[in-house]
Amino acid sequence: SPHLLAYVRETTGVVGPLVVPGSTGCLLCLDLHRRDRDPGWPVVALQLGRGAATSACDVGLATLVAAQAALQALAHLDGTETVVRDATLETSLRSGATRRRSWSPHPGCGCRWAHLVDQAPEAAAR
Repeated sequence: SPHLLAYVRETTGVVGPLVVPGSTGCLLCLDLHRRDRDPGWPVVALQLGRGAATSACDVGLATLVAAQAALQALAHLDGTETVVRDATLETSLRSGATRRRSWSPHPGCGCRWAHLVDQAPEAAAR
């Protein structure tokens, strides 16, 4: 079923990607792209996952992330295209700027292979 990631990382609020199984990239795709850019990413990700107790984040930033996530989820449920499909919105607490970062499905991830197999008969018929 579709799912949307939303969290605060230090002073940056992150919403997305909206994962629609078989149609978009998945969370593993993000990790694989990060690993491609930084071979040390798997070690960093492991350390982030088991660090000491996390500190509380800014309440304003948490509220903004919750509002953005709700807007994107409602848009998806209404059948409207969302800006977090294969993308994240990242908002800086320091500057207030929000940027959209695209995340394509990773070719090494199997999350869209079933979709590609479904298209194979159509491509062969051409």
